[in-house]
Amino acid sequence: MTTMYGIQNFGEMLTDSTRMDAYERALRGAVRPGSVVLDIGTGTGIFALIAARLGARRVFAIEPSDAIFTAREIASANGLSDRVEFIQDLSSRASLPERADVIVSDLHGVLPHFGRHIESIADARRRHLAPGGVMIPRRDIVRATVVHAPEPFLKVTAPWSGNPFEAASCALANAEPNESEMPITSPVERISGPSTGSVPTNLLNGKTASFTDT
Repeated sequence: MTTMYGIQNFGEMLTDSTRMDAYERALRGAVRPGSVVLDIGTGTGIFALIAARLGARRVFAIEPSDAIFTAREIASANGLSDRVEFIQDLSSRASLPERADVIVSDLHGVLPHFGRHIESIADARRRHLAPGGVMIPRRDIVRATVVHAPEPFLKVTAPWSGNPFEAASCALANAEPNESEMPITSPVERISGPSTGSVPTNLLNGKTASFTDT
C-alpha cells in the first residue's frame, strides 16, 4: 500500500521535539517490564522501538503502508526484531493473539477528526486494550474560533459562483468551504468568544470527548 507520508515527512516528525518528548514521557510513564504494547500507525516504528527499549515484552506495530518495510529494517538494526512484531494492515482489520496493556497512536494529522482516527481508536479500545490498560494519548482537545475572513473565503467560492454555469454550480459554492483547508495568514476579525464544552459520543464506549472553543 502507498502512504500519504514519505520518508522526509517521517523524518520531520522525528525531529519535532515537542511531539517526540511528549510521547516518550507518556510511554515512560505507562510501559512496564513485561508490558504488551500496540503501536497503531507505527510508520517507521519509532514509538514501537521506544516501548521495546523500555522493557515491553511484546510490541505489535501496525502500519498499512509500505513504510513498514523501513520500520522492520530499523528494528533489526537496533536488535529489537525479536520483540517487535510488524503487521501490515489496518488496526480495525487486525486480530491480535493477546490484548495490549498500552496502546499508542498518532493518527489524527492536524485535527482529531482527521480521516478515520476516532473510529480506529474506538475499535482499538474495544478489541485490543486489556482491562486497566492505557491509551496514549488519553484525549485530544480541539480549540476553535469563528472569524470573519472574506478574502480567503472568496478564493475558494469564486470559481463556483462567478462562471457561465452559475445556475448549476451554486450548490457547489455552498459546499466547497466545508471541504477546503483555508490557512489564514492575513489579519482577521474574531467574532466569537471562548467557550468550553463536551461532546457525548457512543464511539468511545459511552465516554465523552472534550472540546474547548477559544
